[in-house]
Amino acid sequence: PGKITDFLGIKTSSFLHPWAHCHDNMVIGQIPLPDDSLRAEAIEYFATLHSFEAALPNTFKVAELGASYAPWTCVCAVLADRAGRTNTRFVAVEASSYLYELIPQHLAENTIDPEKSNIGLIKGAVAAERGLLYFPKVGDPMDNGGQATSDDGPIDYLGRTIEYEKVEAYPLKDVLSGDIWDLVHIDVQGVEYDVLAAGMDVLNECVRAIFIGTHSR
Repeated sequence: PGKITDFLGIKTSSFLHPWAHCHDNMVIGQIPLPDDSLRAEAIEYFATLHSFEAALPNTFKVAELGASYAPWTCVCAVLADRAGRTNTRFVAVEASSYLYELIPQHLAENTIDPEKSNIGLIKGAVAAERGLLYFPKVGDPMDNGGQATSDDGPIDYLGRTIEYEKVEAYPLKDVLSGDIWDLVHIDVQGVEYDVLAAGMDVLNECVRAIFIGTHSR
């Protein structure tokens, strides 16, 4: 009770998916086509599993940008652990204080030790350049559509009246330089173009595959 288990055996606290309470205390065992009824469509799983399969022997390195409670970091760490891969590295970047604090909890309920699995957690937002940004304050898991902005005006890009918290901004070179990444998963609510365009050099140099969560046609 209180957990939902997916086809990979990943356990997620039900309160993280308020829209899916009907799945509480259940195993969703089917392959996620067209989606998993929880967090993602099939293509997101395909990108992850393909990157895992294509990685060099004994290696898996993944960065999750705009991580929320870091579900993909957790999936990738579990896959690597099961396969006995030891040359691993994972990084999760999340701007919301509320969601960032949920990451260790989600990893722990899947018996992932961040230190043993070489998982780095960064509290902040990915951006085109270093600096300070404002991120909407999050109070529950349903509110995962925040966008970092340089303006702390009371109305956000969705027309909502909100409060903000100040967050550090990190360009891709600060997060990715110095290693080769099998997958970068990015979902930052509409500023993907700005972030990726500014970091194209480091992407070409350091990244083997990328998944971009889009929010419009």
